[in-house]
Amino acid sequence: MSAPRGPRPDDGALVGALSAGLGAWIAQAMRAEDRLATFAFREGGPRVDLPAPTSLRFFIGRLLGAAGDPATLRLLEATRDGAVPMAELLRRDDLGVERGDRVALAERIADAASGGLVGRELEGDRVACTPLGTALLDLVEALEAGVSSAGGIPAGGTPAGVGER
Repeated sequence: MSAPRGPRPDDGALVGALSAGLGAWIAQAMRAEDRLATFAFREGGPRVDLPAPTSLRFFIGRLLGAAGDPATLRLLEATRDGAVPMAELLRRDDLGVERGDRVALAERIADAASGGLVGRELEGDRVACTPLGTALLDLVEALEAGVSSAGGIPAGGTPAGVGER
């Protein structure tokens, strides 16, 4: 992770941002599923009622799982300040795929997009971090800072006593 950027959100603001981002992602997923469920494959097909999802831990777990993937976090960092052309991302070698492999990078982006972390502008061939992706980065950076300030691993360093003989 890069060094923390600017003032850190307090715990309440961080939880609020994550909650709002998760809520927006779930609502978008519900709208997409509703459109798919109501698509008439055959004339007169049955209407599918779509209840609100009750498996919030699934969505939370998926978000936290993304936080455990360093390459996804680097993708979020690369796109946090605004939409980045796909061509620029293809020149990077730190996104968990080989540099220049457009198909593999598109799949990595699709995974992050399906989790609500990034959006991909197809017309401009650009990728941007969503508010949920930004909130996830804020969480990871707050945890990094917390570990460092609690006397754990210094930011970007080695704990005392490691490697000393």
